[in-house]
Amino acid sequence: MKPLPFTISNESITVIYEGKSHTVHKSQPQFANLRRAIEETDWDEVPKHLTISKSLTAWTKGKFTIDESKEIFSYDGKELPQEINKRIIAMASANDDPTPLFKFYERLKKNPSYRSVHQLYSFLTHSGIPITKDGCFLAYKGVRENYMDVHSGKFSNKPGTVHKMPRNEISDDPEKPCHEGFHVGAISYARGFGSRVVVCKIDPENVVCVPYDSSQQKMRVCEYKVIGNHGEQLPDTIHDEDDLPQDDPDENDDAFNGSETADEVSAEKVPIAIPSKFKSIAFKSPDELMAQSLDNLRKLATYGFKIIGASKIPGGKASLVSTILDVRDGNSRKKE
Repeated sequence: MKPLPFTISNESITVIYEGKSHTVHKSQPQFANLRRAIEETDWDEVPKHLTISKSLTAWTKGKFTIDESKEIFSYDGKELPQEINKRIIAMASANDDPTPLFKFYERLKKNPSYRSVHQLYSFLTHSGIPITKDGCFLAYKGVRENYMDVHSGKFSNKPGTVHKMPRNEISDDPEKPCHEGFHVGAISYARGFGSRVVVCKIDPENVVCVPYDSSQQKMRVCEYKVIGNHGEQLPDTIHDEDDLPQDDPDENDDAFNGSETADEVSAEKVPIAIPSKFKSIAFKSPDELMAQSLDNLRKLATYGFKIIGASKIPGGKASLVSTILDVRDGNSRKKE
């Protein structure tokens, strides 16, 4: 396609296409994509971003539709809830792929309870409750120093653990603040229990109830998976699961070889399994940890102690060492 006439500023872009003038403002979700297409002189791409519906077609993949005049998405002809719609528009405006939100909604549609579906929206408004790329979401759980649940002390919550129970054994009555079932919550709620805070992954299909008490900061679920220790504040939109790789990509790294062997390290110092290669530094003093490189500390935090978001903890080595010590010594219930 030949170059198209256009004018561009920080606030808007106007393009003449097929004899018509199209103006896209900065607040519209297709603005970033349109600007990038013009700057890269990709003239075949420009027409795809002149309207909201055209710009989002690639992401919706035909499963969702949008009323362009209202900027409202629909699924099977039914408008999406306002909370979900706002998140999609915000992400598209920031040039972030909102596909995880579409997947989240499709999972949520499988939840058999009308009350559970609509109660979940209130819970998602709390900070640090991101959606995962496969359409699940993350929440938090306060546990004992040995990772057992606070209430009964019978359920281990070490990273990698999955718990399930029959859905019909859990009350979906939001008037009942405490009842049978697995409990997770927002970070401010989870910090009020136990000495550790772990991060849990929940399929929206498995949400049973969001009680009215505690400002709807907790919920009962019938299944969850512990994916790691809480390290840094999680985002409000999409969580990059690459922050917690399942396997160490460099098992033969010589940087962690030390005089201390795995057998010489007391397993009682921390109730989770530390990979052997990290045991040479995992239990060193704060000063000795500070002597390590930032890269080694991030590997220790991510692969050794399963700390979520270790690579994004601000404050350099001092902050990272502090987080490692909190998780290692069972003092991760930090205040805001």
